[in-house]
Amino acid sequence: MKYFTSMLLILLASTSFLCAGTKYGDVDWDKFSASIEVALKSENTGLKQSAIHMLYKYTEYLNVENAVNEVMEEYVYSKDPQTRKLAVVTLYKMQDDWALALLKSNNRFEKDASIKESVDSIVNAVEQNDEITATKIASQLYAGLEF
Repeated sequence: MKYFTSMLLILLASTSFLCAGTKYGDVDWDKFSASIEVALKSENTGLKQSAIHMLYKYTEYLNVENAVNEVMEEYVYSKDPQTRKLAVVTLYKMQDDWALALLKSNNRFEKDASIKESVDSIVNAVEQNDEITATKIASQLYAGLEF
């Protein structure tokens, strides 16, 4: 519990710094990235979900190469469809070719029709080099998540 509380405080403190400066100019993205990576390895589901949300929102500023594996694990092993959808849109936003290829190959075995459709839509748009459509699909999917 102490570990969870301290990680949550670090994550919240890191988030509060996002409001400082102009367009996130005063943020220490290396520290924020390190906090995200630690939170992704936590056993606490809520902390992991929060970290994935932050990763989705600020991925272009973060240095989290190892996070792809952690997010992919959530996609593959989570029993919660909302967490799996969050992982899908986050993996898309991370623009990792390996992750997108794995999503595509794994999708033929997907049992959840909603997740299968989401992955198909995003992967098809990416394969057609239609980033506008892929981003729109990911944004709509993210907006529709219920946590």
